[in-house]
Amino acid sequence: MGDSCYVFGYVADAARTDSIIYALDMSRAQLRKYTPQGEYSGYIGGRGDGPGDLDGNLYMVQRHTPQYRIVCYGSDAVPFDTLSLDLPVIQKTDDEIALEKRHTEEYLTGMGTSNVMQWIYDPDTFKAPIAGIWLGWEGNLWVLRGTDDRPVFDVWSIPEGEYLFMLLSSHNSLTVP
Repeated sequence: MGDSCYVFGYVADAARTDSIIYALDMSRAQLRKYTPQGEYSGYIGGRGDGPGDLDGNLYMVQRHTPQYRIVCYGSDAVPFDTLSLDLPVIQKTDDEIALEKRHTEEYLTGMGTSNVMQWIYDPDTFKAPIAGIWLGWEGNLWVLRGTDDRPVFDVWSIPEGEYLFMLLSSHNSLTVP
């Protein structure tokens, strides 16, 4: 309970520039914006008109692959399209891999998992090209890239599979380049 600008349902990701902090609140389907001092400065997005694709389509990203690829399945579970972009593969640094390992071990320990120290950690050596996908308002598919230090979204019309535009952060706003 509290001021709705500061209450989150599920924060899936956050990123910071010099002048703005972005928090992706999945339960509200919003990208919220805050100053580095923590002051609320607005949001982008919102819930769509229905529970996902109203035609019953499913959009799937395969994890642990360096390709930007989304397979589109119809309600009959048959693929009808693949959305892809030719992006360079971005390698993780040793520090990023070590931080990811530490985070994963602490997460598992916090869940009460035993024998974490015996767990074999085999990280991806590359940054995931897709960090998440969401069906947004007006029936568009929003794709959050996982390779950039700032939030970058690709927007696709679905089920047509047409690439519409890219949104990227520039200091305190998102812009269409």
